[in-house]
Amino acid sequence: MIVAEPPGIGGQPFNIMERVPGHTLGEEMLAPGADMATEISRLAHIQARLHTIPVAPVQEAVAATGIPADQYSIWGQFKMLGRYVEQPGRTHLAPLVQWLNDHRPIERETLVVCHGDFQPFNTMMNDGKVSGVIDWPGGSFADPEYDVAVAICDMSILAGVVIPEIRPMLDPVPDLYAPLTGSAPNWMKSD
Repeated sequence: MIVAEPPGIGGQPFNIMERVPGHTLGEEMLAPGADMATEISRLAHIQARLHTIPVAPVQEAVAATGIPADQYSIWGQFKMLGRYVEQPGRTHLAPLVQWLNDHRPIERETLVVCHGDFQPFNTMMNDGKVSGVIDWPGGSFADPEYDVAVAICDMSILAGVVIPEIRPMLDPVPDLYAPLTGSAPNWMKSD
């Protein structure tokens, strides 16, 4: 509904979307008596379904807005990350971004719609069904393994830091999640 580019709020861009009915899958995962393995499986299957969305119509819709298509490539995301680490207080991360750029993988020919921040608190549920996936600033057309790796990092590392009391529940995420999506990143595949 509203997209605000920098300076936005606090120097950051933001967007306001239509309200999606329901509550987050994260709320269900943290509910008393929730089975974490079942919920992780459900989230993985939702992400795998997301990766089956036909890409061409989405790319055409993006192109119709006048936004350059390369902005939504994985390399566009890397450029955005490069600008992010140039900001005061983040420059210490610049060597990591440089390493990522120096070690870019070869991108496959067929890409999928990637969320770029897929996790339980961005997945809306209503009456037991997915009602929407929110928070798309990191959306891109990329390899599904990229999206799965980001989801694993979000859940197993970042969420454990932000909400330390759920850290023990997140320990099984790397082993359970990626194989269920059908897109285990190369570093998770055995030889």
